[in-house]
Amino acid sequence: MAIARQLPARQRIRKALLLVSFLLLPVTLYYFSPVLILGGAYEGVSNGSFLVFGLMFLGALFVGQLCVAGYARWVACRSGPR
Repeated sequence: MAIARQLPARQRIRKALLLVSFLLLPVTLYYFSPVLILGGAYEGVSNGSFLVFGLMFLGALFVGQLCVAGYARWVACRSGPR
């Protein structure tokens, strides 16, 4: 017979987080729905979904540029003088 061993605390926390995120998936998909943004715009209200998408867009612009600048310097240093 196989003896059932208890999982480490890290694995139990990971499984619990996976279960919670699975159960909250419909809420997450509804919150990030563009329909909410359109509904808020129709009512003349800026909602949280619009703010989150706006922050993600601005973050992608600026953080992406910082990341590209860092990679360009690293590649330039690795290539050496010509």
